[in-house]
Amino acid sequence: MIYGIGSDILEISRFADYEKSSKLAFKLLSITEYNIFEELTQSQAISYLAKQFACKEAVSKAFGTGIRGDVVMSNMEILRDSMGKPVLNPLEKLQNYMDSEGIVASHCTISDTKSQVFAVCVLEKG
Repeated sequence: MIYGIGSDILEISRFADYEKSSKLAFKLLSITEYNIFEELTQSQAISYLAKQFACKEAVSKAFGTGIRGDVVMSNMEILRDSMGKPVLNPLEKLQNYMDSEGIVASHCTISDTKSQVFAVCVLEKG
């Protein structure tokens, strides 16, 4: 059964200032995500941050809470599987919240153009 569906769209230009984006990345990304961010060129890093931000926003909307409580960007990672598909990796507090809500699966997708990023997340309840 579907617990919730969330989506987000944003302009990549919001992250165009690399210095500001680097500071934001440090606050919003997990250690794993930040290490990936640091290995990219500036233009790739800006695109990566926009994708991570949009997908995490979509996750928060799928919870129906927005960014608050245990549903905050620092409590989740958006990783990629071997095919490049985005995968939600909830960290401890978010995993506990998901367990308490009976959420058993998540499905995320990210699409982008040169100027925009769009993300969708679906949460399933068991």
